[in-house]
Amino acid sequence: MIPGNVVEYLDGKELALAFCLTGETKGKLGVLTATGRKESLAAKKVMFVFSSPLAPTAIREDVLGLLTKYQAQREERAQTLSLVELWELILDEGDERDWTLKELAELLFEEGAGDFEKAVALRSLLAQRTHFWRKADNFRVRTQEQVEEALTRLEVEAQREVQREVLKQWMHAIWNRESFHVEERFAGYVDEWRAKIRDSAIHGERSSHHSHVQRLLKELDNKSLDSAFLFMVRLGEWTPDQNVDLLVNETLLEFPEEVLAAAREVEKTFKTHLADPDREDLTHWPCHSIDDPETTEVDDAVGFRETEDGFQVVIHIADAAALLDPEVSVLEAEIRERATSVYLPDLKIRMVPESLSDGVLSLLQGVERLAFSFVVDLDPRGKLIKSRMTPSKILVTERLDYDQVDQFVAQGETYWTSFAAVAELLKAGREKKGALNIPFPRMDVRLDGDTVTLVADERDSIAQTIVSEMAILANRVAADYLAVHQLPAIYRGQRAPEPPIEHRDVWLPQHLFDIRKSFSRSSMGLEPCPHSGLGLDQYVQATSPIRRYRDLAHQRQIKHHLLTGEALYTVEQMEEILTRTSTPVSQAEKMERRRKGYFLHKYLKTQRGTELEAVVLSSSAERYVLQLTHSLREIEVPHGPAGLKAPGDLVKVKLLSVYPRDRVIKVSSPL
Repeated sequence: MIPGNVVEYLDGKELALAFCLTGETKGKLGVLTATGRKESLAAKKVMFVFSSPLAPTAIREDVLGLLTKYQAQREERAQTLSLVELWELILDEGDERDWTLKELAELLFEEGAGDFEKAVALRSLLAQRTHFWRKADNFRVRTQEQVEEALTRLEVEAQREVQREVLKQWMHAIWNRESFHVEERFAGYVDEWRAKIRDSAIHGERSSHHSHVQRLLKELDNKSLDSAFLFMVRLGEWTPDQNVDLLVNETLLEFPEEVLAAAREVEKTFKTHLADPDREDLTHWPCHSIDDPETTEVDDAVGFRETEDGFQVVIHIADAAALLDPEVSVLEAEIRERATSVYLPDLKIRMVPESLSDGVLSLLQGVERLAFSFVVDLDPRGKLIKSRMTPSKILVTERLDYDQVDQFVAQGETYWTSFAAVAELLKAGREKKGALNIPFPRMDVRLDGDTVTLVADERDSIAQTIVSEMAILANRVAADYLAVHQLPAIYRGQRAPEPPIEHRDVWLPQHLFDIRKSFSRSSMGLEPCPHSGLGLDQYVQATSPIRRYRDLAHQRQIKHHLLTGEALYTVEQMEEILTRTSTPVSQAEKMERRRKGYFLHKYLKTQRGTELEAVVLSSSAERYVLQLTHSLREIEVPHGPAGLKAPGDLVKVKLLSVYPRDRVIKVSSPL
């Protein structure tokens, strides 16, 4: 093979052309391919050699032009060949005979079979595999049946190619917000891919369609990480604020009609339960509900009065067990499946149908309601003297929010200042037993249409203290009763912090950051165990039976024992409740965190480009952990050129970018 020749060689399963730049050395040729690349080609790959009018030193453009010309000549000549006629001619020879390339070329070309004709024939045979197949250096004919199968495959593939082209056109139109009419014959195929894109947008890399969808979407947008989500928005099936977690968890948003019908039937029994002579009438007690203004499921109310021996408080819990009878199987199965209400900034998903949860079960102001009441006597130091639990009839005289109660205390109203003092005594009593009432700050997210606002959650306010201490007291009484009578229950516990936490009169952000790693996660089990964070020997949750199935189970267990002296649920049944409710409860908690985080970051996105105040929580060799003071969002940043900062220092950072769906934020180093 002389430099300046054109060679034809097998590149994979296809013939390709190249121009020889150098002669053979150690079995290799230096060539310039038709694609313009210089390569070292194995000489044994060469099938045909042709002379050319060019010298090996010819300019690149001339060489590529020559190869293009040769390629065109071969393709033009190949179009004149009829492999079908050749196949029909030699089919009778049998499908086990080997035909050499020369033999087939001689049959195809009347003028004889030189290297050019063999190259054209080979090119055609390699391109069209429906009637012939290659065996080593020779070829065999396919049978009639095999040809029909091959032609069918080609037809199907051709149809798929048309479908794929329509799909790409449709996707391009959707992405660019253009109109596009999908013909009826392609509608099913497009709908199939619509579902695949949706599945990829919901499940991400866990979707079996994700890689295929991403390849298609990359042709539309190679920058966005969530192009599948954006496509669903542009398709008009989702909004930009679409909550994908609801779709991932397959969260039940609406109640089936049969469940609503069962709830309506249960609602009709309300007056019968209210008139039950065994239900204690506590309507003479002062009774107040304290909630956020937007709360509709009012499941607790409180009251207080002074006694000769100290104080008496009452915590009324909605008597959900009275109406939510486990025997009403349709309703019971639904609320057990849901396990908890879910509270998102833009959506409330109830555990119990609204006609019950916001209606006859809710402790609304000015109407008699069913309650399960905890009546607790305390001495002047706030020590528990005695307690009792009873099904009751109550009348909420005032519905208040936290700000109103705080104002009453600030104005020195006797009732509320005394009530607040009792709550503080209870809190102090728990602290003596090791409780850690540490004021970790929280930020609530509120929506008003498309406007997002952040509201500090004042957990250490007077009103919050009253509500939380009354709830803890009621749950403590419930836990003690369940433990003393050895009734199966789901206890919450928490190990003591390690290392121990030293008390501070003032907790600054950097202090709170440092102690978080000392806390262990709370645990749940069927045996009573200490809860160090609350300073209690045992603890259950029984104060939100409208919103938490486990609370409802505890209320049922206690009420049944008070009435019959026996347990309603066995250990095995209570264990099953714990197991079956764990997943939906975990999903709800995660969904609430993520949705709150989404809107918090959506709010921060409106601040992009501005300077924000932050406090240094910690400092390592190269990075800071900062907390944005207005949003409480924590971030890590490199030190930067400014002077070294210490924990507690206030700094300024510039908000560079925010990605709400990923809850990612980027800021500058301290300025």
